Amino acid sequence: MLTIVSGGIEKVKAEMKQQAKWKGDEIKSVKNQIKSWKEAEKKAAKEEERKVNDYPKELDHKLKDLEFMREKYSSGAVPARVGDIVINFAVYLKAIPKLKGCKIYPEEIHGHELIILYTDKESKGRIHLYDISKLYSELKNIPLAEIQANG
Repeated sequence: MLTIVSGGIEKVKAEMKQQAKWKGDEIKSVKNQIKSWKEAEKKAAKEEERKVNDYPKELDHKLKDLEFMREKYSSGAVPARVGDIVINFAVYLKAIPKLKGCKIYPEEIHGHELIILYTDKESKGRIHLYDISKLYSELKNIPLAEIQANG
């Protein structure tokens, strides 16, 4: 079983909510830049009697990156550090109750994933929780979870 041993889920959720808000504010700023650029370009093109140019693609790329980042912070994920990796603890918390009645073997970290093996009378399986540390590298309040002996 995984148990949070330091930090807390509420702290990281609050930090993610704040990050999502900041990204939303940045998105508004970039959209305003695009709008201003389009208005200025339209006016200049009319004065010079030429075709209106499209806005710079770097603004489009920046906008898409910010929208992706806002989405990841609003996704409901709960990052938690287990050893050297960061997993989505929310997925873990949803998966474990579904394994009621199964024998769950101690979790193991292999490379960039946490593997949970389980068996019941008729089947066996495994759950892979992959390292998401690169997605949440800017978070400061990621809680620490440890693998505890089943009991």
